[in-house]
Amino acid sequence: MKKNTKEDAKVFLGYPKNKDIYRKLGCDKINLKHFHEDWEAAVRTPIGEEPGWFEWHYIDARTKEGWMLINYTYNNVLTYKSKKAEPYLSVEIHFPGIEVVNEFHYSGKDFSYSKDRLNVKMGPNTLEAINGDTRHLKATMYLPKLDIEVYLELRALVPAFREGTGITCSNVDDKFIAWLVTQPFSKITGYIRKGDLKIELNGNGYSDHGFTNAMLDIWNHWHWFSFAAGPYQGLAGYNISKNNYNNSAVKTNILLAKDGKIVFHNPDKWTLERGEDHYDKESHRNRANVYYNICEEGDHRYEFDVHDTETLRVVPMLELTAIRDSNPAWLNKLIRFVSRNFTWNLTGSYRKYKATVKLRHYYKGKLEEEYETKDSLNEFFSPGSKYTPDKPPMRKQSL
Repeated sequence: MKKNTKEDAKVFLGYPKNKDIYRKLGCDKINLKHFHEDWEAAVRTPIGEEPGWFEWHYIDARTKEGWMLINYTYNNVLTYKSKKAEPYLSVEIHFPGIEVVNEFHYSGKDFSYSKDRLNVKMGPNTLEAINGDTRHLKATMYLPKLDIEVYLELRALVPAFREGTGITCSNVDDKFIAWLVTQPFSKITGYIRKGDLKIELNGNGYSDHGFTNAMLDIWNHWHWFSFAAGPYQGLAGYNISKNNYNNSAVKTNILLAKDGKIVFHNPDKWTLERGEDHYDKESHRNRANVYYNICEEGDHRYEFDVHDTETLRVVPMLELTAIRDSNPAWLNKLIRFVSRNFTWNLTGSYRKYKATVKLRHYYKGKLEEEYETKDSLNEFFSPGSKYTPDKPPMRKQSL
């Protein structure tokens, strides 16, 4: 990608300036007085009608016994600019007796979706908002080669959310990427079945929705935090753009809720600082082991420190985007070998990890509440150059 020559090139939350893109995304219907409306969870781009669009819906679920994630993706991140559609599932499951690691299942047959509400079908795999209400989601998945079936229901405990328009745009071209949080924190029920083994699920989950015309062109890397500690639920997204946009940082989401009610959501009042950097051999990137979040508004101050504790998953970008169950076995084996031995520095990586989160709430300078969780699920996504600096400033001393 050619570097922009404008010194003021940057990305920001707003509306696409291209009127055709604005219209296709339904931007005229966005109501900034509301955090998110049900129609916004529907497929927003003309997937299958024209090339150049990439869109997905993501779910993760965790219980005391294990965790899983499902990504309903409607195009291939490597070829979407030249192909109309290639819907597939990316799946990760870690439960006793059922381990699925980085599986990609092409589901191009019987692919359909609604533009009015969340209702996606890819063969036997479905994702829908019950009666169009995004507070109640149902997801089904069947992987025939592995004989694995998943049934999930997610009931929102925190309202759907987007920061501003939810769309990060460029000021020098027509590129954009959107991130909407359909369910920031959910109660999940359902089951996983493999052969005769069936595991009932009862825990918590999360769901988001994204769409773009420039998936790997804008972001160099991002930090994503998600947790529940005591009566509090929180999420934060901090993104750093590529050199073309002067490595500008965008706070794409910040939300704190207490007992399901949002108590903080102002990115201008959120400060993110990082601890000392180190080189992580697993993800082949420099990163910190702890990130400090400070949210201040009025007499209230919330602090939550995210202490990295355990890697759950690290995948090279080439592997994440090129492996399919429709490929010959030898080709997938070759992709894994090449991606894990030669392309880390070129294509970056995706890292999912657990963290301990320590949350403190101050009122008028006095500590009112303090909670801790060891079960925060977070990600560090780095599709760009490893040499791009991490934008959150390094903390010089403890507060």
